[in-house]
Amino acid sequence: FQSQRKVYTMADITDTVDLSVSPYEVGTGTNSVQLIGSGTNTAAGDYSAIVGGDKNEVGATAEGSAILGGDANEIQTGVYNVIGGGTKNLVDGSSKDSYNGVFSGASNEIDCNWAASVIGGGSKNTMCDEVNSGKGNAAIAGGLENRFYIPAAAAASNSVFGGFIGGGLANCIQDGPTADFSFIGGGAGNDITSASYATIVGGSGNTNQCNNAHVIGSSIAATRIDATFVNALTFAPDLSGIPIAANNAAALALVPAGSLYRSGADPDVVSIVH
Repeated sequence: FQSQRKVYTMADITDTVDLSVSPYEVGTGTNSVQLIGSGTNTAAGDYSAIVGGDKNEVGATAEGSAILGGDANEIQTGVYNVIGGGTKNLVDGSSKDSYNGVFSGASNEIDCNWAASVIGGGSKNTMCDEVNSGKGNAAIAGGLENRFYIPAAAAASNSVFGGFIGGGLANCIQDGPTADFSFIGGGAGNDITSASYATIVGGSGNTNQCNNAHVIGSSIAATRIDATFVNALTFAPDLSGIPIAANNAAALALVPAGSLYRSGADPDVVSIVH
């Protein structure tokens, strides 16, 4: 038995497929391509692409950028950016190498010189550096009206760098002189200003202006560095594993200084070995 295999040539393919018919056309930028939509897609940046959707636009200075789909999305300036889909999303940054991405949602914006950052989805989330400090490397996962922000009135050295907002409503990490590597998990109306390594886990109406301070709850203002602030704390651990000793000297033979020991009496007193 010997199988026979037909070798197809380009002539065979063109007999059945009209290669002159394509949903794509050449864009106005060098080596760019755009989908032929019912409205107008415009790939004006060199090496740019509009893969799907309608009324999407890649600007002439947005080299190497792409819009994958959606409606009325726009990458105006700044190179190597991407919009995945959604509607009326905007990337507009004058930094030479922007590397920003908006992946979905509606009316999300990364602009004002922000760089190397991402908005995953949601609506009306924004990132803006009005003093062009060259910062970024931040992320908003979703939610509504969350933002990273350095206002025009801030000093040129102010920065907001490496932060994360998970979601929620109207949460903000902003201003300076620094607000680097800070985190808001969610909630509503929470604000980290001029604080690095700061955290607001959730809740509402919290403010944090202290470095390495952490807030869990609502309507809390962090007031000092290297501290954790909560509305109320319930502490209910299992202490049965703490060793029993008659006194400190006996406890030192069991555990190192700084550890806990208990008396084993009634009441069972817990003490710190010193």
